[in-house]
Amino acid sequence: MSRATYLYHHCSIFQGFATRNQLRKSGHVPQHDTSALHYSGGLFEGIGTYNKQDVVVFPTLHANARRAINSATYGLISSPDKPHLVYDWFMTTHGVEYERMQSEHAGRKRADSTLHDLALLQPIATEDLVFLTLSPQFIEEKCIETAALNFKRKLITNKPGDRWYVRPVWYRHVPLDQNGRPKPHMGVFDADCDIVFEISVRNIDDYVQGNAPFVLFRLPKNITGEQREAYIRRLGPSLYHLCVGHENTSGNFKMSANYQLLSLIKKWAKMNGFQGGMYVDTTPQQCIQEGDGMNVMLLVDGQGNDPDLWTPSTELERILPGTKRELALAQARNLGFNVVDNKKVPASMIQQARGINISGSWAGEKTLGYVADFPTGKYTRFFEPDLDEAALFLADQNKRLVTLGEVDRRIKHLQQEPHLTVISIDDLIRAA
Repeated sequence: MSRATYLYHHCSIFQGFATRNQLRKSGHVPQHDTSALHYSGGLFEGIGTYNKQDVVVFPTLHANARRAINSATYGLISSPDKPHLVYDWFMTTHGVEYERMQSEHAGRKRADSTLHDLALLQPIATEDLVFLTLSPQFIEEKCIETAALNFKRKLITNKPGDRWYVRPVWYRHVPLDQNGRPKPHMGVFDADCDIVFEISVRNIDDYVQGNAPFVLFRLPKNITGEQREAYIRRLGPSLYHLCVGHENTSGNFKMSANYQLLSLIKKWAKMNGFQGGMYVDTTPQQCIQEGDGMNVMLLVDGQGNDPDLWTPSTELERILPGTKRELALAQARNLGFNVVDNKKVPASMIQQARGINISGSWAGEKTLGYVADFPTGKYTRFFEPDLDEAALFLADQNKRLVTLGEVDRRIKHLQQEPHLTVISIDDLIRAA
């Protein structure tokens, strides 16, 4: 079914809906058929819908669309130290009119420009979010239209319990010669390649089940110095880069390269009988980073009746500030939980946790059952034989929230815009 579905494709030559075969015949190469690009130059988003008989809910669609623009401005135009050079070259060569960003760059053309003092590389105000004439509102509309077209043509289903996954991506397309063949160009300097924006949609199953067994992917105890560095290198270049490489490897940008490590962790976990895994940094405290495509939240005894909810700081760690993470934290705060999201979270806190929840676009919010300690393989059991009531309560309220069920009155407002985009089936069909 997935190969027959329609993509929304937007580049300098063609804008509209087409199947993969139609794009191939016209000289385009749909990148949704590949798991990685040549140099991990892809940028993407993911929105997991929650479907009911009469409506479809797109959680945090607004936030995902804004982050898509942030990712594009950073990953497709900029260079790490002097982004204006690549930007000006591209605009001059291709004649793209982009006055808003041109004015933004006007005061920043100096030799000592650095990564940290350029507003281009920071989250942008909503009213300034435009990239090559595409705005967050445009991305939202095309996400809905792509889902609508495929649903109307019965290429995706909406049976009870069904979910869709909407995948916007940005990438560069190797230019074609006059005979329709790719030009002899493939290198890390790809600024002369066409920028392509695509959206696909498909049916999905659960990413993880509730009460799932996970594995903690961390270094052996008492390992120091050269042994530590050698061990990290054996785990793979992506882990080495993310843990001891440059700062801002993730930030507010969702890039293909950042997911190489998470893919390795997911494969290792699944091959060893777990549903997923989480990893730590390489400091002696081995602080928790994130799970394989999801953020991690620990419920730890606090001073009040309810436990505190701890989650790794996105400012201190190299992890993506997930849009569903922000929704889950807003929910917890409104329900009266003390949320600690501005500190590091040592792996040792797992043994003090009353419960552990994970949150992600595909995964939703789920409660973990137990976590095994890698590399020993021994189980560190949590909240057995009874699951923690607070963890289950948060996961249940989140599911009710995104499926428009009855929720605590304190979070009722989170079922409205801009947190949830709710489209009726009738409106969805009319949008196709």
